[in-house]
Amino acid sequence: MLKQDAFSIPDIRDALDSLRDMKYYAIIDLLSGYWQLGMTDQAKERSAFCTRRGLFHFNRLPFGLSGAPATFCRLMQKVLKDELWKICLFYLDDVNVYAKTHRELLQRLNTVISVLGQAGLKVKPCKCTLFKTRISFLGHVVSEQGVNPQPENNRSNKRLANSEMCARCTCILWTCVLL
Repeated sequence: MLKQDAFSIPDIRDALDSLRDMKYYAIIDLLSGYWQLGMTDQAKERSAFCTRRGLFHFNRLPFGLSGAPATFCRLMQKVLKDELWKICLFYLDDVNVYAKTHRELLQRLNTVISVLGQAGLKVKPCKCTLFKTRISFLGHVVSEQGVNPQPENNRSNKRLANSEMCARCTCILWTCVLL
């Protein structure tokens, strides 16, 4: 039996609280996130899968393994340990850097990118977002004004509430018919 990794992903509320009262934001997207991590021989054996062409295993950490998020979060925690929650935070393979001024954000970006580079992690520049005053993060819009749910999520929640109400009405009607 495989023992599950208990390392947790960052708490969403803590992450959103860290972004409050900041004016400028940057999101650094890591290139192929999990695939940047090699696997031990023991982990390779456990990732084995069989096809008509033979037995194969992963050499790099794939998405979809039950322990992959915990393993990647542990790595990010180790890599960003001194900067975490002070100048940046991460959520899986996205690193959010935040600051109150342009200059401060530039200094913080330099620090975070240097630390990522020292750890051998690569960034995907075309997916990075720099010097924004408003970002979308985990279903919320974050800006200097605060943290709010994304408007499209509110519409979805209203639609869901309406559909739940219809389902309840249908159940009540059927109950009345059957009695």
